[in-house]
Amino acid sequence: NQGKGAAVRTGVLSAKGAVVCFTDADLSTPLDTLSRMLPLLANGRDVVIGSRALAESELAVRQHPVRELMGKTFNRILRVMFSLRFRDTQCGFKGFRREAAQTIFSQARLNGFSFDVEILLLAQRLGLSIAEIPVRWRNVQPSKVRVPVHPWQMYRELWAIRRNLRLGVYQLERARITMSPRQRLSAVVLTKNEEHRIARCLESVRWADEIVVVDGMSTDRTVEICERYGAKVISHPFSGSFGEERNVGA
Repeated sequence: NQGKGAAVRTGVLSAKGAVVCFTDADLSTPLDTLSRMLPLLANGRDVVIGSRALAESELAVRQHPVRELMGKTFNRILRVMFSLRFRDTQCGFKGFRREAAQTIFSQARLNGFSFDVEILLLAQRLGLSIAEIPVRWRNVQPSKVRVPVHPWQMYRELWAIRRNLRLGVYQLERARITMSPRQRLSAVVLTKNEEHRIARCLESVRWADEIVVVDGMSTDRTVEICERYGAKVISHPFSGSFGEERNVGA
């Protein structure tokens, strides 16, 4: 038994499907989450990961508060060390286009629980398109993570990743050459005075390369919130009923 990372790497590199997904055997994230994942992979995303940190995620049974605190602390540390933008690297539900999976996992080196961090870092450094999706998640006992043994092992693995980067172990430039280009994905959202709901909507389309908001001259904070999410806002005055024009067309 070389560890979870080694086991997942062996399976992924042996997979022949156009899409490669892996999940934990306890099914803490149900397999029907694939209905959210597969369309994104089919339409240009290279990597799609489940995230318990998204506002739309449902945590039916949470972890022990100590485990949750450890997870949040671990995530803060790795975001500082590697500038990773993901708030949940450890959710065991991830999917890849086969070409992306082969490129990432052939470069991966870690055998332990921190392999998730390594593969996401490699995907980010390779410039791949990565989307986060909300999940329904239920903590299942007993867990194979042992406190305090495994947390210290995971921290040591973070330093191993940093060492590998410094020594050039990951051949990222060569890997980039093998990746084929992809199409960019845009999401268009129509709004008017939606300050109480727009943030949740924008969270749900963070997978897009570009978010375009067509705003019907909102008088509340809708535009401000959209701009904070990096959306491109186009002001479009509606001459009649906003709801009618949005759904039928003017």
